[in-house]
Amino acid sequence: MASKTNSKQVYRFSEVPEHPLAEKYGITERQARRAAQSGRLQYARPGGLVVLIAAEDIENWILGSRSDAK
Repeated sequence: MASKTNSKQVYRFSEVPEHPLAEKYGITERQARRAAQSGRLQYARPGGLVVLIAAEDIENWILGSRSDAK
């Protein structure tokens, strides 16, 4: 019986600028760190050392913080 795996793409802070949407908007590692520190970007810290950010959370942060100013 094949097991069903739930593989989500995760990024470290240094990899966030490589996310396709982050590349489009020119998001830097520093911006991601500041967003996480202020609570605007959700992340996980398994084991307490490495910070992992799901691709979905990066997209929600970027798209949720844009303004439709004209």
